[in-house]
Amino acid sequence: MEHIEIQQVNGSINQLKWRSKQIFMRLFIGSGTKIINLDMRVFIGLLILILIATACSISSSNTKGGDKLNHIDSVLQVSNSSQLGYGDTSRLILETKILYKKGAYSELLKVYDQLISIDSLNGSYHYHRGHCLIDLHRYDESIRSFNKSLRLNYRTCKSYASIAISLRYLHQLEKAVEFCKKGLKCDPDLPYGKVILDELNKELKSGSSLRPT
Repeated sequence: MEHIEIQQVNGSINQLKWRSKQIFMRLFIGSGTKIINLDMRVFIGLLILILIATACSISSSNTKGGDKLNHIDSVLQVSNSSQLGYGDTSRLILETKILYKKGAYSELLKVYDQLISIDSLNGSYHYHRGHCLIDLHRYDESIRSFNKSLRLNYRTCKSYASIAISLRYLHQLEKAVEFCKKGLKCDPDLPYGKVILDELNKELKSGSSLRPT
């Protein structure tokens, strides 16, 4: 629509140029008109020149404006094409495995954030993001991630136990025991659940708590 309007403006400007040129030629090359004296012809001629110059300036401005619009459109197209989609999932999952082996948890967290931006309803991403946050000693945030995996019914028993681990590092031992028991209730054979519960009970008796390393 804007392109059509610019074409219409340019057409009007070209018509104005042509008509101005015709008037200019009649005034100075000899139209035979005796009513207008020489001084008046000079004045009108200068006025027409100003109109032509203004028309050229407007035309140039419209052209530049069109170029700017085209540039903005191209930038938007590039931006849209660079957005992540489901096709990127396999590549990102492979990247998480590589980063985990390297122990590059900060970079790993960013990749999980990208995966969640693609599919926020995937409980696996939230669960593994939570463990990544534990490795980064960001325990409060890890609990929020595990709660999301719980809401999405992903590894419910392990999510409870993982929350217990985070609470243990936050020195909230009684609450950690509570979540650990929830994990063992839904899966009595949860391997590290029993180990964590035993350690928590020992710490409660001794009055000590695990310090983050």
